[in-house]
Amino acid sequence: MFYSWNATSNQGLFSNTTSLATFTPGWDLEEGGVYYWNIQGINGSILGPRSSTWAFAIGDPNTQALGNNIWNMDYQEGNDVEEFNHPIVDDTYISEGNPSTNYKTDALKIGEGCTGGPTSSEVCIGIIQIDLSQVPLTGDARAHSGSLAIWLESVSAPTSGWMDITAYALLNSNFREDQANWNQASLGNNWTSAGIGAGSDRSTIALGTVRVTATSLAGWFYIDVSGALAANVNETFSVVLIGTPQPASPSTAQFTATFSNSEATNVAHRPTLSFNYTSVFDISLTGAGTTTSDAPVQMSATLLDVDNVIISGDVEWTTSNGVINSTGFFTPDQSGNVTISARFGRVIVTHTIIVQPGIPTTLIGGPLASTITSDESVSMWLNVLDANSNLVPGVALSFTVTNGSIAEGNSHTTPLGAITYMPWNTGVQWVNVTWSGGSLSLQVTVTEGLPDYLLMTGFSSIPAGETRDFNWTAYDAHDNPVTPYRLLSVNWTIDDGNITQVGGYTADKVGFWNVTLTTGYGLSIVQNVETTHGAIFDLEVTPSTYALTADEDLTINTVRIDIRGNRLNITLPTSAWVVSNGTLFEEDPVRWSPIGAATQTIDATLEGITTRIIISVTHGEAIGIDIRIGSSDVVTSGDSVSIDAYNYDQYGNEWIGAIDVWEIDESMADQSWLIASLAYAEFEAVTIGSWTVTATYMHNGDTAMTDSQSFTVEEGPLTSIVLT
Repeated sequence: MFYSWNATSNQGLFSNTTSLATFTPGWDLEEGGVYYWNIQGINGSILGPRSSTWAFAIGDPNTQALGNNIWNMDYQEGNDVEEFNHPIVDDTYISEGNPSTNYKTDALKIGEGCTGGPTSSEVCIGIIQIDLSQVPLTGDARAHSGSLAIWLESVSAPTSGWMDITAYALLNSNFREDQANWNQASLGNNWTSAGIGAGSDRSTIALGTVRVTATSLAGWFYIDVSGALAANVNETFSVVLIGTPQPASPSTAQFTATFSNSEATNVAHRPTLSFNYTSVFDISLTGAGTTTSDAPVQMSATLLDVDNVIISGDVEWTTSNGVINSTGFFTPDQSGNVTISARFGRVIVTHTIIVQPGIPTTLIGGPLASTITSDESVSMWLNVLDANSNLVPGVALSFTVTNGSIAEGNSHTTPLGAITYMPWNTGVQWVNVTWSGGSLSLQVTVTEGLPDYLLMTGFSSIPAGETRDFNWTAYDAHDNPVTPYRLLSVNWTIDDGNITQVGGYTADKVGFWNVTLTTGYGLSIVQNVETTHGAIFDLEVTPSTYALTADEDLTINTVRIDIRGNRLNITLPTSAWVVSNGTLFEEDPVRWSPIGAATQTIDATLEGITTRIIISVTHGEAIGIDIRIGSSDVVTSGDSVSIDAYNYDQYGNEWIGAIDVWEIDESMADQSWLIASLAYAEFEAVTIGSWTVTATYMHNGDTAMTDSQSFTVEEGPLTSIVLT
């Protein structure tokens, strides 16, 4: 107790001025100690009344230097001045199962299935908030990084084996520890969405995550919360802790973790923010603006304080591509804009360097091997790379193919778009790409395409009765043979003749006929075939008449008949004929002129086949008569002689005559000596002498034809003597 009127020097010194009084204690104040004071006046020896009592404490913050311009301060409720609970940490949790309940003094519960029974998925969310200005730091201090430590008391894991706890920055500034529940941040200020809306009440960017398992024991769990710290060290730190249990299908995922809160009786287990701060305000970052992927670059970073004074220290180097070491030596990799970052805590400075491709070293492309039909194409890609696999532009490429073509042409310069190989023939084909540094070959196996058309091989003409094989082949659009089964089915049809299912065509009737092949695939083909006359079966010989006179001619038509009955009118040469009589004239048709009146034969021979016709030839028109006797023309009186009469035609054909008049020419003759009939007469020799018998034939009633026979009558034997 200090009384200024009788205090000794080791108790302190009290001095006052007209407007200000000060007290300087005569001893060292205790770190973390709490002191109370009041004022009491004295008038002479009379003490006046005491003033109200004031209290103050000497803070004992848990701070330490970490080196490299970084210091650390641990914020834990009461760890500075326990009696004052300084600094204060506001924390609580909200429960979906009890949406109107505030849990200010309860241990923090985080998870799903916190309430509601074995099938409940009701959520519990933890909230921690600290006013960092409660502990004054140096004026040039800036936030560097931070880690939140929470003490696990227990877990309840009915179905899930683990739970991830993720920290998010709290965005809603209306949070009050003693008023918050599932529905509201504080009295009169609801959450944007019940249960702290993502993107409105809290950030959607995860700051850090820690996993708690069903077998985790009590102890500290640490979450990186650097992203929730503002640059200024006197801001408010606020985070939300949300648990995501392991899925437990078909059961409901349930896992609840209970952590000590800031009112925990065990002070050491209260939530702790390990806050790192620094005097670094900015970083000066320098280095080349461009390079190639083959050329490393040395970057330089200098730390600066708030007054732009250089501070010694190291930065953390990172790069969006390539490699950079702790000294800032950047080794490029991929070409493009590369961001190099120098970081010191929350101070991050970036530098963009343009990395251009290096020297071309490799040609790559693909697909290296592919299989297509001739109806398809292959889209190919090709690139020329440097040593770091960067695409190098401006390299000339030349294409050759063993068969087919490149749709875009055979000369290109990188970078290339898609290169399309268009096939033609089936088989293994190669696309060969050459450049100044070598070549690359891409293999394409081309198989047959869809059937496109048919070709038929056969014969343009076939003799009737003979069989020829007709073969067919299906081709795709690029003239490659197609496997027959892809046509599904094959059907042959013909206009005439016969054909087997395998294309064996037997010709029948003479003419032009279509042989048609249709397929189940829808393709068809037609070939016109001429059926010619086949092997001879018969030779038909037909005369214009089968009976004629010797004065007449007849014509003969000949027809060749093949083994299928096809008839062919032909005219045979004279060498093909054999006639029994008469003359054959090689005309069209053949003409035959007979001579002898009789049954005549005519033979015609063709290709080993002989046909005979029989013609009846009668005499022609009579051109004369012939009377003749069968004995001597010297007749003995008393005898008789028979005279036969004949007509004859121009060829000498004779026939029994029909005499109109028989008479003896001599006037002294007795006509009774003739006993006449149509075809003959009997001459009675009576009187000796020379006698002439004449026969007359009237042809067609007006032409007289005559012939005579002379006789000499001699005396016969004495039969009597007559005396006168």
